[in-house]
Amino acid sequence: MLIGQLAKKSGFTRETIRYYEKFGLISPDYRRESNYREYGPETLSVLRFIEKTKELGFTLAEIKALIKSFQNQSYSCDRALTIVNAKLEKIDNEIARLDRYKNNLNELVEFCQQKTKSRICLAFEELWNNEHRE
Repeated sequence: MLIGQLAKKSGFTRETIRYYEKFGLISPDYRRESNYREYGPETLSVLRFIEKTKELGFTLAEIKALIKSFQNQSYSCDRALTIVNAKLEKIDNEIARLDRYKNNLNELVEFCQQKTKSRICLAFEELWNNEHRE
């Protein structure tokens, strides 16, 4: 199928499909004499795999490694478990980082609410002064 047909069936835009090809996630089965790319049904499966793994939070680089492992049949349940546990750990770390941001912002809100009569926001002045201290 041509890129337009693949785009319709997959729900991805032509530009996204071209980007995924440049990134090495997919490749056309062959090129016609007119230089049009011809994609097989396997490409549609790969695009659906990309969509699902992106929804799980995997990066394109991680997805590329997963696709290569799957295509090389070097993929085991143990390896999958290792990858998924590593992804869960990254997510937990990101949640902890965002919680710290949230707590810091809540403290800033409280500080600002206590100093509402000031023309200059003392909270941001404090941030500025702390940032420039050596």
